[in-house]
Amino acid sequence: MTTYVIPVQPVYRDAPTQLRHGAIGVAFNGVQFDPPAPLHAILAAHTIAPLDDSGGHLNPFEGYHYHAATGHTKELVQADGNAPMIGYAMDGFAIHAHLDEQGREPEGLNECGGHADPVRGYHYHAGKPGSNQVFKAFRGIPGTVRVEGDLPDAPGPPGHHRPGPPGGRRDGRPPR
Repeated sequence: MTTYVIPVQPVYRDAPTQLRHGAIGVAFNGVQFDPPAPLHAILAAHTIAPLDDSGGHLNPFEGYHYHAATGHTKELVQADGNAPMIGYAMDGFAIHAHLDEQGREPEGLNECGGHADPVRGYHYHAGKPGSNQVFKAFRGIPGTVRVEGDLPDAPGPPGHHRPGPPGGRRDGRPPR
């Protein structure tokens, strides 16, 4: 089981924070948003399928997750015709689809891929479906992810380590 700890009242920061490995947000359907996938490495190694029509793929260590928003997620329609909301970033700000109800692209996005308006405040807009990017950087302070089975003393951020294969060990060696 994965637990997302996302700020309820996000704090807008003056400077962006680079995206990290692992969850950058979560869609309303429960699928995790991840930063851009290294597609050249994935395809060269022939180890993981490229992205599907939903902008996601299955990684044997992290499960199914999105690297793009293509319109296949649950949406919260906006009464004023703005792009529908599709989830939350790990910093607590909303993530909206790329296009609004009229098919128009967002205007005035900052270096993170977000902007503010009087109704929603600051929020992100997902990149174009083929961009391999949901948004570019955090504008708030990201929360944390905890995956059941994480080792408390494991290096790296919480949620980065997944259990190994059944009967196997985390270090990749065979069971004792």
